[in-house]
Amino acid sequence: MTQIPSYRHDLGKGLYLDAFSLDPKVNTTELAAKVQSLDGRGRLDVQNLASVIDNIGYFQSLSEFGVEPVDKDYEVPGRLKPYRAALAQRLDSGRQFNGPIAIMQGPLQRPIRLFREGRYYDYQATALNNIPGELLPQLLDSDAENLFIGRFPLAPTIEKFRARYDPRLEDRFVAKTMEEFLKTNGFSPDTISRFRGKKVGELLMDHYEEFSRAFDIEVREIQELQRAAYPRDKTVKQLLADSGLGIGDAARYLAFAFIIMPENGNQVSFVYRSPNVGIAKDCMSISGSTPPFTPEIFKPGFNLGFYEQSHLVSQMGHEYGFKEGEYEINGIYALDDKDTIPHLAMKIKTPQSAEYIAQRIFGNERAISEHPILFSLNPQALGPVIERFPMWPSSAYVFHLLDRDSRSN
Repeated sequence: MTQIPSYRHDLGKGLYLDAFSLDPKVNTTELAAKVQSLDGRGRLDVQNLASVIDNIGYFQSLSEFGVEPVDKDYEVPGRLKPYRAALAQRLDSGRQFNGPIAIMQGPLQRPIRLFREGRYYDYQATALNNIPGELLPQLLDSDAENLFIGRFPLAPTIEKFRARYDPRLEDRFVAKTMEEFLKTNGFSPDTISRFRGKKVGELLMDHYEEFSRAFDIEVREIQELQRAAYPRDKTVKQLLADSGLGIGDAARYLAFAFIIMPENGNQVSFVYRSPNVGIAKDCMSISGSTPPFTPEIFKPGFNLGFYEQSHLVSQMGHEYGFKEGEYEINGIYALDDKDTIPHLAMKIKTPQSAEYIAQRIFGNERAISEHPILFSLNPQALGPVIERFPMWPSSAYVFHLLDRDSRSN
């Protein structure tokens, strides 16, 4: 096995937080500095979290969660539709993907009620703590070529493009560069020269007619965003309230979260999340996944045990290097986080050690893209870590429940 960078952080009273770098670019010194810089920055009051996170109960398996389909698609509230359309520009270019997700109707309950169709960008456009008023200046300050032509980083082929992006934008993808796109569409060398290296705001102001003709779809979306006049200080949650709506009108998708429990539950493992992921960015958190929407939910008797095979096996493989038979679900907390998303936090027990897991996925680009650091601790250290380290709120609450339950057993 490869010797990987690791660091043991002393929590006092014989307790430790072990950290393992999964990224070959991060050495032991840098790993230690990162962990040390986080200690003492905890600001969460777990008791307050209970007011925004409903604990629905503790279950043994995903098959206990039946599904009741809602016979309609999810639709973003009208006030947020201009934001939803223009937001796709930034999300596409930021290496995100508008895949199908399981959007819930109403609170987390059994059976879970899921809309017929919903998309990840619907969630991003209605994420309660997002501030729509911040998007317009971001887009206007963006390099036009990077935003409109370099918008498709997850599409190495035309087949991948057609599976992931707006089909109306195929000519942008095919062109690859601003110059080629403009030339193909009959624009003069002078126009090509004027567009080169410019920001979106500059081109809208100085060359509006040509720019809007070249990029008609994107310019219309930005103009609708301008007309929406979202305040710079209001969150999605506040905008919904102003329209007489509530969090139940947001695209709250069902997520899975993974409490990895190495050494047959004698350790608890979690991660430091990458800044490039769609939720819980750049923080200490348990890992997770978005179970894809499937037409299977419309079949009588469908339950979430369906995901224990293809989806869960895939996630455990690419995030932790697990093969089937190397782990088991050992209980599930069902939590309805009214500030973010509802999720099922699964205790994933494995006989492997955290160090062994880290060694197996060291240098794995897909794992690193989601979490570059793996942590492990004795369950007795959960309390000190929650108190002292900055953690994604719902993950801190999961650890609070795990700590409570481990002390009562």
